[in-house]
Amino acid sequence: WNETADEEPSSLSHDARHQVETTLAVQDALGQISPILRSVLVLREMHGLSYEEIALVLEIPIGTVRSRLNEARSKFRNLWQEET
Repeated sequence: WNETADEEPSSLSHDARHQVETTLAVQDALGQISPILRSVLVLREMHGLSYEEIALVLEIPIGTVRSRLNEARSKFRNLWQEET
């Protein structure tokens, strides 16, 4: 029992550390994207809003949502690859 108890905290701390590192890397990458692009990306990917909902919230056409989301994803992907 003690061996299992000793192993689990180590595993949990490694998982927790990895999660914190990933969260910080995501925040860093998002921080490097312009606020206009970041807002569309966050609303879609983190809050799960539809294109129509994003268009309403930001008061922009759906076509603009699509183009900004495409550009934001591309920039994030490039930044993420630099981080890892």
